[in-house]
Amino acid sequence: MTKAVIEAVIEVTSDAAIAAFSLAVDWALTVVAVLVGASLLGDVIHALLHRWTRAQLPPLRVLAALHAAHHAFYDEALRIHPVRFARSVALHHLPEAGMRVLLCLLCASALDVDVKVVVATLAVVAIDLVLVLARRGLDPWHRARSPLAAPRGVVVVDGAYHALHHAFPDHYLAAHVQVLDRLLGTMLPLRRRRVLLTGATRFVADLQQALEHEGAIVLRVDEEVLAADGDDRELAAADVVVLGHGAQARGRTAYEALLARAARAHSDRPLPLESWAIGTDDAWRARAPLLVHERVVLRRLEGAPSLGATLTLALLRRGLRRL
Repeated sequence: MTKAVIEAVIEVTSDAAIAAFSLAVDWALTVVAVLVGASLLGDVIHALLHRWTRAQLPPLRVLAALHAAHHAFYDEALRIHPVRFARSVALHHLPEAGMRVLLCLLCASALDVDVKVVVATLAVVAIDLVLVLARRGLDPWHRARSPLAAPRGVVVVDGAYHALHHAFPDHYLAAHVQVLDRLLGTMLPLRRRRVLLTGATRFVADLQQALEHEGAIVLRVDEEVLAADGDDRELAAADVVVLGHGAQARGRTAYEALLARAARAHSDRPLPLESWAIGTDDAWRARAPLLVHERVVLRRLEGAPSLGATLTLALLRRGLRRL
């Protein structure tokens, strides 16, 4: 009799534990869904605020100026200005928290979630604001970073990714999930950036024209001279190094050697280097994964010539690192 009672109690307790765990998981996933939905809507508003800096209507420029206070706190050189934190709180953090509350309520209403989930979601927003205030703005996304590592996330925004937004305010707009940037094509700033380009193919010529159309400053160099020359000043000055002469030129390791030199030459620059390798061979493809460098965004563009320069740039602007 006692054994039967114990077994019954264990069964009831086990069922209750499973039900409680299932409910907790369901609530957690719902909270995440509401927060992600609110974040995506917030990204749209964020993009509009940056666009409104050039608006003709004064009210829109005023709204944009509120967000600009945050960029003054963490500037384009990725420097933190503690004396501007109070202004950033008043004009950016507090209005942003209010906006997040409204967007969370909107998403919760659309998903028809339980009121307890709504309370939990708003608690997350409140805790996030308290932590920002307690740290005086120095959260994982806002740190003085020099030199800056290359962002590694494919979907989720990391600190390096958000730092690039402060370096290039019209790009890398997403706060937590990279959806909007992939849709808008705001993951590759090119205007006024120096591009070192090798190769003499028709695709390379078309790519040069497309890059210049985007506002890039393109320097065509002969790969033979570049490979033989011990002077790395051109590599050091480049923001983007595009190797389009073929991986087998001057030996199978030509791309590897030039990319390694570019990474070393760029080591003192504040922002990560963009390296693109076009028209590569099987041996290169086998070794390319070994060339990952923390300060280099390596894009392997084996199929780019068949896509054309315009489509290639469109895909690169949306964050693709292999074509």
